[in-house]
Amino acid sequence: MTSILILGSAASLPSDLAALGDWPGVVMAVNRSGAFHPGRIDHWVSLHPEQLAGFMAERTVRGLPFDGLTWCQRTHPGTAVDLTPHRLDHSGSSGLFAVRIALGVLKARRVVLAGMPMDDSPHFYDQAGRRSGPSFVCYRPVWRAAASNEFSGRVRSLSGWTANLLGRPDPAWLED
Repeated sequence: MTSILILGSAASLPSDLAALGDWPGVVMAVNRSGAFHPGRIDHWVSLHPEQLAGFMAERTVRGLPFDGLTWCQRTHPGTAVDLTPHRLDHSGSSGLFAVRIALGVLKARRVVLAGMPMDDSPHFYDQAGRRSGPSFVCYRPVWRAAASNEFSGRVRSLSGWTANLLGRPDPAWLED
């Protein structure tokens, strides 16, 4: 399997994508990032199936196509969920769930995180710069454990706390 780029919703997403450049591999969006990403999305992941239909509607309103697969840990009435990998651990955020899908189900060779620093930075779509929802700091112990036990050096991040934990991707790592 190829490498997978996973898009989060932090304010760093645009600069992360600019630093990465053209991405030839698979693209996976997490939560609301898929409503805004102007490029191709092959997979859309959320631990919030009750919100996914709304995110997808936002993408449609923007005139952006989506014909990929949707992934959630459970189904929800009114939401098109293609795959529900119940056996996957869904602790530690929708982003970590996406990493587990990429590595465990899709068998990705490499995973790159963009816009997923797992800190208290604002969402890129929040003009006022306010974070909504819980602090991501509470998820850090689960991410640390996953990095030690599940990732096997196959996951890197472009910014923030996750880049410090996992390292940043470089051309040699991506081509390995």
